[in-house]
Amino acid sequence: MTTPPADNLEELREMALREVLRMFHGDQDETNRWLDSPCLGLGHKTPNKCLETREGIDQVRTLVGRLQHGIIT
Repeated sequence: MTTPPADNLEELREMALREVLRMFHGDQDETNRWLDSPCLGLGHKTPNKCLETREGIDQVRTLVGRLQHGIIT
């Protein structure tokens, strides 16, 4: 998944959070559970922890894209 040319880390984080929420069809409880759970595809880090850095945001967005397309991670 390509990262848009946003300079603001908070904008990127919000974009990633919207993508995760869409992945869970708007279910905020499921979204929060996933964000707080260690993920194998993120090296056993939680998505919330990854969302603290630009690199981590890219990793979360890539993982979401893979999961949405059924790519085993």
